Amino acid sequence: MRKFVFFFLILSIIPFVSSACDSDDDQFTERVIVNSDTTFVADTVFSSDTTITHGDTIIKKDTIIKTDTIITIDTLVFKPLDVSLYMEQHHIGSGSLQAADCYNDYLFQFQNLNDSVFIYELNSKRYLGSVALPRNYSNHCNNVSFSRIFLNENDLFPLLYVSGSGKGTYNNVQVYHIIKDSIFFTISKIQEIVLPTANTENNLYWTNVAIDNENGFMYVYANGDNKGQIAKFNIPNASVNQIKLKNEDILELFTVSIFEHAQGGFIKDNILHVITGVPHWGDRTTLRMIDLKRKNDLYTYNISELGFPTIEFESLSSYKDGMVSAANGNMGQGIYYIKIKNRE
Repeated sequence: MRKFVFFFLILSIIPFVSSACDSDDDQFTERVIVNSDTTFVADTVFSSDTTITHGDTIIKKDTIIKTDTIITIDTLVFKPLDVSLYMEQHHIGSGSLQAADCYNDYLFQFQNLNDSVFIYELNSKRYLGSVALPRNYSNHCNNVSFSRIFLNENDLFPLLYVSGSGKGTYNNVQVYHIIKDSIFFTISKIQEIVLPTANTENNLYWTNVAIDNENGFMYVYANGDNKGQIAKFNIPNASVNQIKLKNEDILELFTVSIFEHAQGGFIKDNILHVITGVPHWGDRTTLRMIDLKRKNDLYTYNISELGFPTIEFESLSSYKDGMVSAANGNMGQGIYYIKIKNRE
C-alpha cells in the first residue's frame, strides 16, 4: 500500500386551491410531461404558473382536474433553485478538475487521471492544500462518494469511492482511505472494484458509483442502449484488494431517461441526485433526481437557464440544507451552493 501525503414529486400531489402556488419569484415555472405511473388526486387545482401536457391536450392555468380524470406524470421540469458561488477554487497542473464529495465540512476534489486531490474546509471557506497521487490513466474521477464505512475505529473519514467512468478498464471504482493528522492528509488506495462492462448483457458503460449510506448499498448510474440504467449492488468487503463484480451481483436494475454526460451525484432519502451536461459540447446543465424506490425519473432542473450556460458543474454533494457543486477548475469556475426552494 503506497501512501501519498500532501409527484410523489415536488407537486406532492398538490391539493391546492388556485392561489396555493402563487409565488413572488417570477422565475418559477413548471412543465409536466405525462406518461408514467404517478397519479394526481381528484379535483386538484393547478396554479397559473403550471402547464400540464396530457398527450396532445394541454391543460392550462387554473384548470381543475375532475374526479373522473386520471393523469399520470413522468418527468417534471422546473426552476425553483437558488444557485450561487460559494467559494473560489484552486487548481494546479494541466489536468482538469473533476468530481468531489464532502464529509464533516471537508471537501475533496479529484483531478482527471488521479493526479491530485484538492482539499477545502467548507465552513471557513478555506483551501487547505493538495495531495499528489500516482497518475492512473483509467481513472477519470467522474464521481466521488463518501461511504460511512471506517477502516479503523479512530479514523476521522470513512472510505471514499472514486468512479473511473468509462468503458472496459474505465469501469472501475477506486476506494481510498484518508488519514488526517494536525496539518497533513494521507490518502491511500486500498481497493479496486471492477464493474460489469459494456460487453455484458446489461451494457453498463460510462459508469458512476454513488453510495447509499442510509440503506447500505452501492448504486451505479450509467448509460446503455440509448437509455440510462441504474444498478444496485451490495458494497463489497473493503478487506479485499480487488473485487470483480458480475451480472449476477446486480440486486436490482432499472432504466431511466438517458444521461446527457452524467457528472457527480449522491443519494439522500432514497433519491439519486445527479448533475449532467458538458456545456462546451453543447449540453445544457441539469440537476436530475431519480426515485430509487419507485424506480423512475422524478424531476429535472435546468441550471443553464438560471444564468449558468457555460459552467461545467463536475460534482454534487449533500451539504447542510442544500448541495455543493465544484466546477471544472480549468476555467476558474468555483464551488457553488445549490438549494431547492421550498414551496409553501
